[in-house]
Amino acid sequence: MKGYMHSITIEDDLCKGCTHCVRNCPTEAIRVVDGKARILPIRCIDCGECIRVCPYKARGVIFDHISSIPERDNVVVLIPPVFYLHFDTPPAFATVNKFIKSLGFKAAYDMSLIFESYPKLLHLHMDKAGKKKGFIPPVCPSVLRLLTVSFPNLLSNVAMFDSPWEISAGLFKKKDNKIKVALLTTCPAQITSIKFPLGIDSSRLDYAIPMNHFYHLARRYFEKTPSGDLSEGIIACCGEWFSEAIPEKDILSLCSINRIKDALHEEEIKHNLSPDIIELWACDYGCAGGILNALSPVVLMQYFRRARKSPKTLVSDERREELINDFNIGLFDLKKQITERPVLKLDEEMEVSLRKFEQLEHILDTLPGIDCGACGAPTCRAFAEDVVLGWSYITDCIFVLKDKLKKLAEEVADLSRLGPSPQRFK
Repeated sequence: MKGYMHSITIEDDLCKGCTHCVRNCPTEAIRVVDGKARILPIRCIDCGECIRVCPYKARGVIFDHISSIPERDNVVVLIPPVFYLHFDTPPAFATVNKFIKSLGFKAAYDMSLIFESYPKLLHLHMDKAGKKKGFIPPVCPSVLRLLTVSFPNLLSNVAMFDSPWEISAGLFKKKDNKIKVALLTTCPAQITSIKFPLGIDSSRLDYAIPMNHFYHLARRYFEKTPSGDLSEGIIACCGEWFSEAIPEKDILSLCSINRIKDALHEEEIKHNLSPDIIELWACDYGCAGGILNALSPVVLMQYFRRARKSPKTLVSDERREELINDFNIGLFDLKKQITERPVLKLDEEMEVSLRKFEQLEHILDTLPGIDCGACGAPTCRAFAEDVVLGWSYITDCIFVLKDKLKKLAEEVADLSRLGPSPQRFK
C-alpha cells in the first residue's frame, strides 16, 4: 500500500471508532482497528466524505498555511469561481487582487476566465479525439480516483485533457517557469492532485490553500467593498456546468459520489455509455458542495442563483484565440494514460490469488452477512478480504467469536461430565 499520498488525516485523540466514516466511505477505504479509524491508502480517493460525516471532527486535511509559503512575492494565487459565491455581494476582482497582494503574494488570477472558455476547449478536444459518446471531463479529481479504484473499464472514456486549474497554472508557467502557483481549493482531492497527479508527471501547481481558511481572512476585508461583474464561468459551480455551457450535446450530469457509483454500475452492466458527455461531481452541487468551502452548499447555491442572473462574458476574442492556439499545439493534453489501482488483486501470482479467492468465498459463507460493521470493516465481504489478506482475524467478527465461545463452553461442559463422580469423595 506504499506509493499513495493522501491529504486526509485522522486525529486519534478525537476518533471514537464509531464507524460513521467506515459505513459512508464510497471505496471501503476505512477500517476501525483497536478502536481507531485507519485509512487504506490504496483505496482512498480523498473525496472527503469521511470528513463530512464524522460527528467528532476527527478528520483533518494536510494543506499549505499561508504563513508557511516561502517567497510569496513570487506566488500567484488562482481564484476559482466558487470563491465569489461566499459573499452576498461578490467583490470586484480588482479588490480581490489588492487583498491577495496585501498578504504578500505577487498577484491573484481570476479562474473564471478559464472556466468560461473550458467547455469550448473540451468541445474542440472531443472533435479532435473523434470519440462521439461517453466523454468524461477530468474536472473532479475525486471522480477520477473513483474510476481508478472502482470503474477501471471507464478510464478510456476520460478526456485526455487538463483540468481548469492545471491550465491556469500552465499559462503562468509558460510565460515564466520560475513563478509559483497556489490554488484556493474546496476539495482534499485537489490538494492530493498537486502531490500525486493523474495523467501528468508533475503538477504545475505548487501550493494549495483551503477555501475556508482563506475566507476567514478575507470576509471582513470584502464586507464593504463594491461588487464586480461575474463571468459566465460562474456556472461551473452548480454541478451542471457542461449541460448549460454546451446545450447542443447530450449530457448526463450527476452529483454525489454515491449517486455516481449507482449510475456507473448501471452503465457498466449495459456496456453502453450513450450520452455524449458524462459530467460527474463527487459533491452535491459540484464545487459549491466542496467540503473545504467556508459556507454550506445551501447558502452558496442561493448566492449562485442570485449571481447568475446577470453574468457577463469577460473573455476577449483575443484571449480566447490565444487559448485555442495553445490547445492546437497540445499544451493542455494529458501526457500519461490514467491507470487503475490494483485494489481488487488478492495476490500478484494468479494461482495464489485464485486460492485466496476460494478462501474468501469460504469465509464469507461463515459470516452472518448483515454488514453490521462491528468488526471495523464496512461489509462482511470487505471483512473476508481483510482476513484473507492478513489484516484481520476471523474472530474479529463478534458473531463468529460468539459461536466459537459457545462451542468452547459446550466442550468444557462435556469434559466436566467425563470426570469422577462426586460420590467418590464421600
